[in-house]
Parts: sequence; structure tokens; C-alpha cells
Amino acid sequence: GIEMTLSERIKSYRKREDITQRQLARRLGVTVKAVSDWERGAVTNPRGLYFEALNSLIGTPKKE
Repeated sequence: GIEMTLSERIKSYRKREDITQRQLARRLGVTVKAVSDWERGAVTNPRGLYFEALNSLIGTPKKE
């Protein structure tokens, strides 16, 4: 299948879970601005702990 971008994955996850950006931010332990930036595609490669949190929550594929 076609690879989803990070922003598409986050939007899809929020829609599936029926949660707001604020609720997702709380689950991840990040700011609402961080979630907003990821969804807008302003940040395409979250680092470290953020990446691990996203990966465990929405299954973001690891970049080689």
C-alpha cells in the first residue's frame, strides 16, 4: 500500500480514537503545539522520546 505521512497517521489515529489534539498531546506528554506542528507537517521527523511515544501509539515506521 501507499505509505502514509506522519501527519496523515496522526490525523487518522485521532479520528479513529475520536480525540482532540489536546487529548493526544496529553497521552504523549507533549504540547498541543507539537501535535499541531506534526499534523500540519511542520515537523516531519520528531526526535527521541517524542518519536518513541508516537511509535508506540500510532505505529510510526522507523526511518533507516
